[in-house]
Amino acid sequence: MTAIINLLQNPRSEDPGALTAEQVREDKSQAGKFTEKFDTGQTVDQQVLGLQYQDLSAGPGELRVNTFYIRRNFEQQLPYPGDSRIDYDRDYFGARADYRQSLELSGLLLRYVAGVEAREQRDDRTRREMSVSGNLQDLAADELQTATALGVFAQGDLNVTDQLLLSVGGRFDRIRMKVDDDFASDGDQSGKRTFREWSGSAGLSYHYLNTHQTYANISTAFETPTFSEFANPTGVGGLNPETEPQKSLNHELGLRGAFDNGIDYDLSLFWVDVRDELIPYELAGPDDRTFYRNAGDTTRKGMEASIGWLLTASVRLDSALTLARYKFDDYRSGGERYDGNRLPGLPEEIWNNRLQWQGLGGVFAALEALYVGDMVADDRNDVKVDDYWLLNVRGGTNLYAGQNLLLKGFAGIRNLTDRNHFANVRINASTDRYFEPESGRTWYAGLEFVF
Repeated sequence: MTAIINLLQNPRSEDPGALTAEQVREDKSQAGKFTEKFDTGQTVDQQVLGLQYQDLSAGPGELRVNTFYIRRNFEQQLPYPGDSRIDYDRDYFGARADYRQSLELSGLLLRYVAGVEAREQRDDRTRREMSVSGNLQDLAADELQTATALGVFAQGDLNVTDQLLLSVGGRFDRIRMKVDDDFASDGDQSGKRTFREWSGSAGLSYHYLNTHQTYANISTAFETPTFSEFANPTGVGGLNPETEPQKSLNHELGLRGAFDNGIDYDLSLFWVDVRDELIPYELAGPDDRTFYRNAGDTTRKGMEASIGWLLTASVRLDSALTLARYKFDDYRSGGERYDGNRLPGLPEEIWNNRLQWQGLGGVFAALEALYVGDMVADDRNDVKVDDYWLLNVRGGTNLYAGQNLLLKGFAGIRNLTDRNHFANVRINASTDRYFEPESGRTWYAGLEFVF
């Protein structure tokens, strides 16, 4: 039995909001009209308790059971007048159990896992009005949001030969999302949606050498909208009846392995077809509130490659590259068609590199170089976001090592070259406020205690 306790208190996270391209050119450190006036940001207080149990000799197999409870208190002020003060108390809990076993079928080795999991999340959520002058006013919404999920799953891995492995899996989920509206002045906006979905996977893996294999996988998946994505753009509460889950069919073909000279590699080609893709957008008006809509069919095609090289016993180089194409296949909105356009908010080239030295006594140093390709910020592909490189450096050491205590120190610099880039790009912003600039060169240091 293992117990896990995690306590988090974040008394203040500032939210500078988004800027137009012209404002970024003038002064990227400025804020929007209401950002400073309303002192926008959020506070979070969260406690997590988890219990994990495993019995490696439960009959002929292994039994694993875990359960958790999360309590989260959240408050956020958004940068616009109106219903911009959000507050919720969340209770999130669940349990999962699975059984695993290896056995022989007609001389073939079969390993399987089967299980069940259940989860429930309850958000007691309110929204309050903020006046133009910055005074907190009456309630604008008060509702209890409840999401309940029950899933059963099974997967089996069959060694067809010493080199060929066949994997087949399946899962069924029932998800119920319910809103109980306690804000009576605008009528009862309560509602509920229930989803029942099957998903499955199948794969083949062939070890053509002892430490090298090729593999092919195909799977289906679905993603229900969150309560935020279910928000109704008509201004009433409840769940948007026009929003549906997005579903995908995933294909993957790859190679992976390791050589005796310290080099390991992983190369995969992927193709994902998505139906009813969820895309964010903002309505023209006094606020910048984000809503979501199903954007028809989309396709993601690309390649992911990674390589690691242990240059010496203490120096390692890692590099990972993604080259992809993300596009709309069948999407119409507002009388316009966007077939063939890029999906907004997704860079199609990412290259991550790290050179790390690990010395004696816990001493380490690392240099990281990240390239993020250009992207677009709107469905029309009219708003372009430039590519950029980032350099980061960090290092640390063990300051004290005792029988029951380990004290570590670390420090680093993010964005070493002080490159201008964006922490976030708002998709389909209604007032051209697409850009949330990232900070420049940032120094940090910290201590870690291990008992």
